[in-house]
Amino acid sequence: MPEIFSLIRHAKSSWSDLTISDHDRPLNKRGKFDAPLMAKRYRMKHSLPPMILSSTAKRAFFTAKEFSKIYGMSKNDIKQDTSLYHCDENQIEEHVALLPNRIKHVLLFAHNPGITYFANNYSKINIDNVPTTGIVTFTCSTQQETWESFVDNMMLTEFIYPKMFK
Repeated sequence: MPEIFSLIRHAKSSWSDLTISDHDRPLNKRGKFDAPLMAKRYRMKHSLPPMILSSTAKRAFFTAKEFSKIYGMSKNDIKQDTSLYHCDENQIEEHVALLPNRIKHVLLFAHNPGITYFANNYSKINIDNVPTTGIVTFTCSTQQETWESFVDNMMLTEFIYPKMFK
């Protein structure tokens, strides 16, 4: 039964080589620091092992790998999906609604502006921008049988980002 859905923006990427495609940009120094920092912070509160979904963009996948390490998982446990690369809030919602109902905890790594728009659709606060390696977590006040019903009843319960911990 669905319990926790967290949407994570990839860590800060490098722009040092402008010949690299947007899809293939790696993490920069700050991103390499922030990804494990946020993974450890997240794990302190959410011990339930997650299903990890990631955009195929290198920066998103590298960020997801840091979270998988903290949970004792391998990079092979990360499910990559090309449709998560620059997806909008409606596509994120579709992904969540179609998750297997046996899964309780999901981490989805993607990009802005879709993440910020999604967060604002399911929040009573207005988030100007989910920063790099920012995490928005959603839960429901009642148990839901399916991810589709979870989406219909979820609320934002946590919004954290690296500058909160530096």
